[in-house]
Amino acid sequence: SSFNTTSSADSVAIRQGQQLFQTHCSVCHNFVQRGIGPSLDRVALEVPAVWLRKFIQNAPDLITKGDARAKRLFAEYKQMM
Repeated sequence: SSFNTTSSADSVAIRQGQQLFQTHCSVCHNFVQRGIGPSLDRVALEVPAVWLRKFIQNAPDLITKGDARAKRLFAEYKQMM
């Protein structure tokens, strides 16, 4: 027998997240290498989830407020997310 810890609701949320990523993020980001934007392979280990959520929702706001990581990413990639 197989041990499955993923609930039906989790599976739906995962599929929705995958679709959102494919639609809105994958043009610039992947998990293997840098592209138009940085690779995302270690981002969850490098920054707190709260920061990541704020950056995804409104990167220009963090850049304008002087957040060091946001400013560095903008300077490196020369574009706003």
